[in-house]
Amino acid sequence: MTAMLCEPRSTSMLKAMGVCDVGLIEEFERRFGESLVWVLDCPARLCLSGEHLDYVPWYRCEVVTAASDVFRMQAVVAPRDDGVVRISTVLDGFPDAEFNIDELRVSGDWQSWLESRGNPPERGWQNYSKGAVARVTCAHPGLEFGFDCLFDSTIPAAGGSSSSSALVSLSLLAVLLSNGLESSRERMVTWAGQAEWYVGTRGGSMDHATQLLCEEGATLRLEFQPLFSAQVKPGLPDGYALATVFTGEAGKSSEAMGAFNELVHVQQQVIPRCIPEGQLLDEHSDTEELEDNIPEVIDGMRIRERFRFVVREARRSRLMSQHFERWQSTLAKAHDGVVDERGLRSAGLELAMEIGSCFNAAFADTRDLLGTHTQAVEREAERLRSMDGVFGVKLMGAGFGGLLLAIVEASTGVKLDLHQLGEGIHILGPDEDVPAGEHGLAAVILCGGAGSRMKAEGVSRPKPLLNVLDGHHPSTRHVCERVIRSLGSTLEQLIVVVPPGLEGEYERELGHLHAGDFVRVITQPEPLGTGDAVLHALDHLEDGVRNVYVSFGSQPLVRMSTIRSSLAHHLSNNLAFTLPTTIRDHPYAPLLRGAAGEVVGSSETHLEGADMPERGETNIGAYWATRDALEIVLRGFHTDNWEVDAGRYATRSGEFGYPNEMVRGCLARELTVDGIPCADADEVVGIKTLEHLEFIRSELRRRSRYVTD
Repeated sequence: MTAMLCEPRSTSMLKAMGVCDVGLIEEFERRFGESLVWVLDCPARLCLSGEHLDYVPWYRCEVVTAASDVFRMQAVVAPRDDGVVRISTVLDGFPDAEFNIDELRVSGDWQSWLESRGNPPERGWQNYSKGAVARVTCAHPGLEFGFDCLFDSTIPAAGGSSSSSALVSLSLLAVLLSNGLESSRERMVTWAGQAEWYVGTRGGSMDHATQLLCEEGATLRLEFQPLFSAQVKPGLPDGYALATVFTGEAGKSSEAMGAFNELVHVQQQVIPRCIPEGQLLDEHSDTEELEDNIPEVIDGMRIRERFRFVVREARRSRLMSQHFERWQSTLAKAHDGVVDERGLRSAGLELAMEIGSCFNAAFADTRDLLGTHTQAVEREAERLRSMDGVFGVKLMGAGFGGLLLAIVEASTGVKLDLHQLGEGIHILGPDEDVPAGEHGLAAVILCGGAGSRMKAEGVSRPKPLLNVLDGHHPSTRHVCERVIRSLGSTLEQLIVVVPPGLEGEYERELGHLHAGDFVRVITQPEPLGTGDAVLHALDHLEDGVRNVYVSFGSQPLVRMSTIRSSLAHHLSNNLAFTLPTTIRDHPYAPLLRGAAGEVVGSSETHLEGADMPERGETNIGAYWATRDALEIVLRGFHTDNWEVDAGRYATRSGEFGYPNEMVRGCLARELTVDGIPCADADEVVGIKTLEHLEFIRSELRRRSRYVTD
């Protein structure tokens, strides 16, 4: 599994789609300006069992964690063309920060670089982002591009639920995305854990593994010698939830950090010297005999108690994992009718009680063997245990304050933050999943047009054949390749409609795409409009085609994500005609909507003399239609408007347009029409002038930085 490298989306498009917090997007625009952005979402870590085990090198430990569906951190990230990183947050008490990648370039290995550099001279939240950037430079010394980023979070700061790790994980993903770098999620876990060392702690990577690997509705079983992960689904029984209570900020003073680093030092440096060299302990090891050989105290450090904690916590984690696996097995039996409803409820209660027992035992050990509790932690835990519906309580995180985690009845009247098992880090955006089923997809790429403006500028070559990328890469070739990549094996046919006399040239340019009749070049005999061109293509569609994508060979900025998003909308809503749209100033072809948001019409401001609004929704020159709708509307228009003697259509221009006539024709016949604002404003730009061509070339070069379309 690779990191989620995908193309950024415009802030205006994301607002129109409503896929994330509009207020956060607007605040980003206020601080950094309109831009192409990613919106990243990262969960808090809920550790059910395995605290302080992820940095232990001498025991094959298992950790059971989950992602919260309530405590989340979001980041709006825009790539930059320089090495500057600017970070900001809507939260109070965290000043804006700015730094340059060149300040953080790592020479040599990571550990040596950290030791030579020492802890950051200034404390501050920006150090978590700096650590992430620095760690990536260690793996990619040529790292070039920074980013602008705005954070928001519901994760309690210094609460023991990984708010600092979320900053690291999001910053790590931001720098990878901005530089178009691929990485496995497992490698990112390692980098993120090490990146946090930059601030002065030396913890493990449990938090980051949870954030990067967790699936919704699942607990995550982790091992770190080496890293191994497995999801256990489903998570909690119906009627039960995890609850958190904030006891106050976890200590991050130099004293508390020193105490935590002492725990790490004992586990990583002291105890391994007391164990036979090369021996990796696990649940089958005779730890009781070995414990007698572990010193009680060394230089004031309680070595034996730290050893005992690891062994006991590791055994609890194995037990916790087994509890969930038995619950999963019980659910499977219930599905098969082997376990009835009463038995299922009984098993759910048993799981809650077993989790509670593990929680209570862990709480006692972090207090007695690690000494990481505070008076506030003790008071809150005692209060929780006195409440009905609470089965057990433990302390999360490094300790010295922060969050208590409890397993409770979800219906309890206790006022707590209740959590179900959420999803790991992901990118928010339009749903691009194509509904399952046989959809019979074909594409028609139109390559006509007189190109009078380009000819006036001294360019005689047809616009769709002009080169748009470095090397020889004509626009139509780029468009066809993107359509094929977007739709993959679901695309059954691709038809390219060209003027007479150019068939051979287009066939040569597209020859590498030919596979039998998969790609067909056909002729539109007369330049009688885009609707007429699509009408000619209908006669060449294979029998199984039921949905047709139409776009232009001179419009290479249409993104793969736009093609997929609009197709998903088209199929999911059983639409006859679907227009991917964008919101922009002075739209050339505005889509008209009624009071309820329904499409009521479409206009073309130039050809039809319609008023151009200041700002509005416009189609981008790409469309999805059912074959039935094309047959009904296009052939109906031809029948009603073709003048045989004149050899033209009975329209003002004598031509037959496509998108507007399809919108009007569908509405007149009560066929469903909708627009989906899933495109960026730049996608509407086609090759009309040399200025347009240069812009397209520049934009495609810029996009080539990313692992995108």
